[in-house]
Amino acid sequence: MPQLLELLRAWWREGRRRSLLLPRGWLFPGRNPVEPLSARQLCRAVRAAAQAAGIKKRVSPHTLRHSFATHLLEQDVDIRVIQALPGHAKLDTTALYARAANTTIRAVTSPLDIAARSQALAVAATSSRTISRKADETLQERLTECCELLHTLRRRDHKMCM
Repeated sequence: MPQLLELLRAWWREGRRRSLLLPRGWLFPGRNPVEPLSARQLCRAVRAAAQAAGIKKRVSPHTLRHSFATHLLEQDVDIRVIQALPGHAKLDTTALYARAANTTIRAVTSPLDIAARSQALAVAATSSRTISRKADETLQERLTECCELLHTLRRRDHKMCM
């Protein structure tokens, strides 16, 4: 979670710097910055990200929720903890994820784990100041891409509503 929190803070700072986020406004504003991102806009952003990542399967925001729970199950997190995170009232609902997790899926390494390992190796190989600068540049590039995608989605939604 610390990586996510830091990424969200960086998103907020970059959005504010580019005047895409209003003071005391939404973290993920909609086409109109006074309103939050709509469910439709979120679906489009998730699908665009999947397409950019080369994922051919149909995805939705629920796919992210399902994937998160499945990864936790694969990491041997107690099923009752997994039940609490998405807010499932019944254990039967959470147990559905157990069917998706099998030995083949267990062999998959999370991209965040790979990134963390790569960063640890890089830190060992070079000075922390160089790594910090490169990480800042990479984060800046990713945030710029996110801002551009959000801007593109806003323009596309605006054109579709006309």
